[in-house]
Amino acid sequence: MRERGLSVDHTTVWRWVRRYAPEINKRRRQHLKMSGTSYRLDETYVKVGTGWKYLYRAIDSAGNTIEFMLSARRDVSAAKRFFKKMMRADHRRLPFTIGTDKHASYPEAFSTSVKEKVLPYDCKLRCVKYLNNVIEQDHRAVRRRWRAMQCFRSFHTAERALEGVEALHMIRKGQVKRLDGRDTVGQAKFVAACSVLPLNGKQLGASAASKYFLQHNPDYNQEAILATEPNHLSQPVRGVSAAVTRSAGLSSGPPSWRGEPAGMRPAAPRG
Repeated sequence: MRERGLSVDHTTVWRWVRRYAPEINKRRRQHLKMSGTSYRLDETYVKVGTGWKYLYRAIDSAGNTIEFMLSARRDVSAAKRFFKKMMRADHRRLPFTIGTDKHASYPEAFSTSVKEKVLPYDCKLRCVKYLNNVIEQDHRAVRRRWRAMQCFRSFHTAERALEGVEALHMIRKGQVKRLDGRDTVGQAKFVAACSVLPLNGKQLGASAASKYFLQHNPDYNQEAILATEPNHLSQPVRGVSAAVTRSAGLSSGPPSWRGEPAGMRPAAPRG
């Protein structure tokens, strides 16, 4: 926001998180790499208001996140709902083994899910505590974020914010196709490509989003915002037609979120 010459309160950023985090989580799923066939399931505590809720998480043996779900209870019904949500993930492979801790809810939920054909019949449940060391370590990146927020005020807010935290955590781990986990510039461009704003039934880019924001917020200095807008945000988003790009005032360069942003390369020395 400093690049655009704006001074924004932290509550405004928090409202943006609530609005756009679920959308980013939804749109980045089609770009994820396929997971492994050995799953690790576990839950961690998240403070919501004055109570504690449970964040169910599933990763493979390599540490790649498969699915997550925030639940108010830790029982058989919650475990069954998480199994169903986990098997609906687009980037998952059929599991051969599922490793959990020795909580009493998992064996019953697992057997019921196999009978209901939610899980494959040849899948095995392994209730061995040391197998979950991978996911126990992976909890730290998520817990670090919500601890910095102190706590969530409502269940709905926590659910939306955790979608954004988990989505960015998966991007940093290198789960996006053709995008390295250490490529921070590519990650920023990928998030910008996912953070498009729906306008009149069409998906527009970040520059169009800025113009849409200015139309509904006339008090801001429009010239300062558009003049200081980075050039890489003027790149079109994949799937946006040329007509929409021209009507939004975006550049007609090649759509890409990898490498150095166009227009930001240093100029060649003269003489």
